[in-house]
Formats: sequence, C-alpha cells, structure tokens
Amino acid sequence: KLSFEDEITWGKDMLRRHALHAKHLYFIMGNHEQRLERQIWAKAGEFAFAVNDLDVLLDLENLTSGWVPYGRHIEFLSFVFTHGDIVRTQSAYTARAMYDKYASSGASGHTHRCAAYSDTDMRLRSHTWFEMGCLCLRGMDYVTSFANWQNGFIVGTVYDNVFYPQLIHVIEHGSGRGFVVNGERYVV
Repeated sequence: KLSFEDEITWGKDMLRRHALHAKHLYFIMGNHEQRLERQIWAKAGEFAFAVNDLDVLLDLENLTSGWVPYGRHIEFLSFVFTHGDIVRTQSAYTARAMYDKYASSGASGHTHRCAAYSDTDMRLRSHTWFEMGCLCLRGMDYVTSFANWQNGFIVGTVYDNVFYPQLIHVIEHGSGRGFVVNGERYVV
C-alpha cells in the first residue's frame, strides 16, 4: 500500500543495503519492471520524453555493478543469469528448457519456483540450470487459485575464479519459515 515514490525510495534503500554485502550486485529487469515502464509511458502521454526509465529512478548506475534489460542476460564466470522468459507446467521442465536455450549453467527466476536441471555434455562437463524461486508473498490477490511458487534464492561463492552456486529453499515448518546457509540457520 505504498505510493510509487515510496516504493522507489524503498527499492533504492534495499539496493544500498545489499551493496554493502556484495562484491558484485547486478539488477536484472523482469517482466514486471517492463510492465511498469509501459504503464508509466502510457500515462505520460505527450510528456513521455520527460519520464525517467526505472533504471534512472532506481539509480542503478550508481547503486549496482550493472543492470540487465528484460530479455537479456549476463554471464559471470561462465554462469548465466537472466530473468527468464520460458514457463513450463512443471518447474524442472522450465529449468531444462532454459538450459536448452543457453547450453550453459545458469539461473532464472521468472517462474517463482525452486528447481534444478543437470546435464553432462559430451566433454564430460556437468552443467546445472536453476530456477531460483522468489522472495515475494505467495498469497497474492491477483492469483485466482493457489500459486505453485516456492520461496528461495541462489547464493554463489567464487573460489579460484570459479562460481559455485547453491539453491537455497526457504522451508516452512511448524513455528514459521527459515533456511540454512553455510551451516547457519536463519528464521524468517
């Protein structure tokens, strides 16, 4: 129930906090950001030329290592990050389709589900594509039935110029929700 201006301020504050703990912080635009920009431009009418895009409003040039427009990807140490643009009925099927599209290890979040698909190529190199879940509320008003979404995220560690990803599921249990990273338990 925040105003648009409040949401932009909140988003910039969140990026500042994340930047304190990340050596590399990239913002990957998704279909929701693209939809928002289209709405802003449509409502601006003849003043659309004077309206800032979301990357300017969020000050992404100064608050991140870079940003990626919707539909594009970034490669970091041979690992692909993208919002994703494929949805299959079953989550691991989407991970498989994204792997087939990029022929690389990588991660996407478009489906809001947690899953992984692994494959070994003819050079005996193993690849894994991750659907990294979401950190959003799952009981959204616009979802007419239940949403097959899982809360989760990717944590990556770099050793000797190699990126080691881990898919972290937020697990629901009797007393709430939580997850474990590097042996430490976090309660949500």
